Amino acid sequence: MYFPPAFFDIMVHLIVHLVREIKLCGPVFLRWCYPFERYMGTLKDKVRNPAQPEGSIIQGIVGEEISNFVAEYFASVDPVGLPTSRHEGRLEGKGTIGSKLITPSVEKRKQAHLFVLHHVPDVHPYLSEHMEELRVSNPGKGVRALTQMHNKTFIDWFHKRVLNDLDESVPETVKWLAFGPREAVRSYEGYDINGYTFWTERQDLKSRSQQNSGVSLVASSTQYASSKDKSPVHAESNYYGRIQEIWELDYCTFNICLLCCTWVDNNRRCVRNDDPCGFTLVDLSRLRETEEPFVIASQVKQVFFVTDPADHKWSIVVPGKRSILGIGDVDNEEEYDAFEDLPPLPILKFVWKMM
Repeated sequence: MYFPPAFFDIMVHLIVHLVREIKLCGPVFLRWCYPFERYMGTLKDKVRNPAQPEGSIIQGIVGEEISNFVAEYFASVDPVGLPTSRHEGRLEGKGTIGSKLITPSVEKRKQAHLFVLHHVPDVHPYLSEHMEELRVSNPGKGVRALTQMHNKTFIDWFHKRVLNDLDESVPETVKWLAFGPREAVRSYEGYDINGYTFWTERQDLKSRSQQNSGVSLVASSTQYASSKDKSPVHAESNYYGRIQEIWELDYCTFNICLLCCTWVDNNRRCVRNDDPCGFTLVDLSRLRETEEPFVIASQVKQVFFVTDPADHKWSIVVPGKRSILGIGDVDNEEEYDAFEDLPPLPILKFVWKMM
C-alpha cells in the first residue's frame, strides 16, 4: 500500500517473511544449507590433484587430524632429551637451600609484619581509617609526625579493629593478617620466586662464582628537606641493594616471603648515570640507614653488580633475566623470555666521521 512494487526486490522480500519463517520452522541453522556449502568450500580447498579430488580431500582431512592429535599429545607429555626448568612449580615461591627455623626479635618481626600490611590491598581501607583517626585526634601534628605515630600503633589498632568486626564481610586474608605471623620464622639462604633465583649475600660469598643477591625496586617515597619540612615531595626512585636474610612469614593459611636487604643510599653521590655509555653505577660502600629493610620477594627484580674497571669504587648495574621459559602454567612465555626494562648492556651507537 505504501511502497511501489519495484521496491520489493529479493532481499527486501526475504526480510518481510524472515520473522514468520523463524516462528513456523524454528532456528535457521537446522534447515539452511549455508553451513554445508561453507564446509564444501573448505573441502574444495584441500584438493591438490584435480584428477583425484576425492583422494585429495581424504588426504587433507587425515593430515589435519594427525596434526591436531600430535599437537595435543606433545602438550601433555614430557620432552625427551631437553632439561626441565629448575623454576617449574616455583613461580609463587619456594625455598631451595639453607632452610631453618629462627625466632627473631619482637621488634624486627613487627617491622616485617607492618611492611606486609602496607602492601596488601585488602588492608588499605584500614590504613586510611587509622590515619584519619590520628589526624582528627591530633590536629596539630604534621604529616611526618602522624606517619611515625601510624607506624607505631597500627598493628595493635588493626588487631583490635578486625576482632571487633569479625563478620562475613571481612575477607579471610584480613582475619589471618590481623592475628599476625607465627613467632617462628622460616629462614632460607636461597629462594626461587617469579622466575628469579635469589640468594643471600653470605651464600654468594660461599659460591664465589655466582651472584644472586642483588635486587632493585622502583618505589614511591616521601622526601623531606629537613626535620621541620611541612611540604614533603612524593617521587618514584630506583633502589638498589643486596639480600641479607630471606624470611617466610607463616600466617597459618598462607606464607609471604620477605627479603631483608641493605640498600644503597639513593642520592647523586651514590647512584649516578654514565651518560656516554648509558650505564647506571652505584657505590655499594655507601649504605642507606632505613627502618624499612624488608621488601616482598615477588615485587623486586634481580640485578647484578659488576665492578667498573675504570673506577673500582663504582659498580655497574646489570638487569637480570627471568628463567622460566617452557613452563606450562605461564600464559605468555615470550613475556618472561625477555629482559624487563633494559637489555643486559646498553647498545652503543658510534658515529664515524670522515677525515
